[in-house]
Amino acid sequence: MGDHRATIRIQFDFHGNKFDKEWWINWSPNCEGVDQRIADWIRQCAEEGYAKYHSQVSESLAEMAAQREREDYERLKKKYG
Repeated sequence: MGDHRATIRIQFDFHGNKFDKEWWINWSPNCEGVDQRIADWIRQCAEEGYAKYHSQVSESLAEMAAQREREDYERLKKKYG
């Protein structure tokens, strides 16, 4: 006795990245906080989600800059063309 097993299942969806994980851990009602493996996993998932988000933002900004450049080119071509 004294062995208290708990199954934890997590589905984590962050910035379009979907993650699923399951752990079998020992449970102690006197335990403070969360099992470190779970906290580490969530941190890693969040880092991947942020990376995807930052990549999408960079692509969007590059597309907007290119569009502005095309518009400026067309405006200047008409003006000086």
